[in-house]
Parts: sequence; structure tokens; C-alpha cells
Amino acid sequence: MGASTVLPPPVKKIHGALLPLFVSLVVVCYLDRTSLAFAALQLCNSDWFNAKVYGLGSGMFYFSYVLCQIPSNLALNRLGAKTWLPLITAAWGVVATCCIFINGPTSFYVLRLALGAAEAGAFPGMWHVCGQFYPHAYITVPYSVIEASIAVSQIIAAPVAAALLQLSGTLGLAGWQWLFLAEGLITLFLAAVLRWRLPGSVMTASFLSENDKIWLLEQLQTGSEMTDVTRSSNIGLENVTVQGLGSKAEKAHRSGDLAAAAVDGSSSRDGVIEAGDVDQD
Repeated sequence: MGASTVLPPPVKKIHGALLPLFVSLVVVCYLDRTSLAFAALQLCNSDWFNAKVYGLGSGMFYFSYVLCQIPSNLALNRLGAKTWLPLITAAWGVVATCCIFINGPTSFYVLRLALGAAEAGAFPGMWHVCGQFYPHAYITVPYSVIEASIAVSQIIAAPVAAALLQLSGTLGLAGWQWLFLAEGLITLFLAAVLRWRLPGSVMTASFLSENDKIWLLEQLQTGSEMTDVTRSSNIGLENVTVQGLGSKAEKAHRSGDLAAAAVDGSSSRDGVIEAGDVDQD
């Protein structure tokens, strides 16, 4: 962060505005992903659910998750994070809620595919917002906090899932249905909070003063220019290296030609000498 460890006021404000939202998003995201592992403890009593179905359903989630990464990023770039992140969060909240209606392999597979597709843009969306708001010197903190939130979600997931599974029979729902229902509703609530609280850009961020915005834009511009200079320097270094290698190759080629000429000349002289010797004989 430079010579001083004191955070500038605008960065502190960004921490307070964005990081709680992103930590919550990561926790909810991983609760939805891992809920199947806990639901399987009760689903295994169903006639249709077995290890093969469980494994295939788990794989389908990641299949659609990977497949939709690029389309989701394109939509993020077009619509903006303020629209896209709440939208996909609401989408996977709906999918998670609909999981209470799973009654066979087909519905299970379809919902797992849909969940993977909906969650594909979550982390790219968070990285995108961080890049919009954080100057280069302060970007490591949000990245670290977001990654650490994955471990926090694993700590929370087990006790929450255990408590919800204990509700089996309440209102006629199985414990695994309560698990999906609760996590789906929490995700939908978070989608509404994201839509309300997530800023669209530095200039529209209500938690920043005008001076904060000016300072941030200057810092972001400076970071962008430094990146361009570094990239240009790297390209220049590559060109110099290539040119240097080309010069060396050319010199080696010329040296090879001279060596070949010397060998040819030596051979010619030897031939003349030998011919002279023969004539004298």
C-alpha cells in the first residue's frame, strides 16, 4: 500500500460499502453449492436417489458453471454489475427454492444445470466491481477478503444445514426441503439488497463525497497509465530481445558463410598444390 499503512478515507468507505455485500454473496453462493451434500443425507432414502444420480448431478452443476462463464461475463460487460449481479443472484435463489420440488433424476439434473448457469457470473462480477472502485495499490485486500469468505461459508454451512434438517416433518416438508427453501429465500433477499446497495460506478456511489470521487478517479487513472507503461515496456523489451536474437543469428549466419568460404578456399588451394605436385612428377 506504499509507504503509509493508513488507509485513505475513500478506500475505507469502499471497504465498508462493498465488502459486507461481497462476503454475504460468497457465503450464500457456497451455501447453495454445498447444500446438496447435506440434503443427500435424507435424499438417499428416496427410491430414485443413489450415488450415481448424486455424482452426475454434482458434475452437471460444474458443467453449466464452466460453460456459462464467458456468456455471463459478456452480459456483465453489457448490463453492468449493478444490474447483472442482483439478477443472477435472484436467478439462483429461485432455482434453489425450486429444489424443494425435486421428485426424480430429471428434475434434479435440470435444476443442478440451472444453478450452475446462474452462479457462473458471481465471482467475475465481484472482481469487476473491485476493479472499478479500488486503486491498484489497495486491490489485494478485497481479493483476500473475498477468497477468505469461502472458508467462512464452510464453517457456517454445516451447523446451518444440521439445524434445517432437524425441521423434517414441519408443515409437511422434509428436512432437505427446508434446507433448499431457506437458502433460496435468503438468496432472494440478498439479491434485493444488492440491487439497492450496490453502486453502479464511482460517480454514482452515494457513499462517496465529491472529493472522494475525484481522488479515486485520479488514482484509478494513474494505475491505468502505469499498467499501460508497464505493458509498453514489456513489449519494448520483447522487441529488443527479438532484435538481439535476430542480430546474433545473422552474425552466426555470416560467420558460417565465412567459415564455409575459408574451407572452400583451403580446399581449392590444396587441390592446386596437389595438381602441381602431380605435374612435377
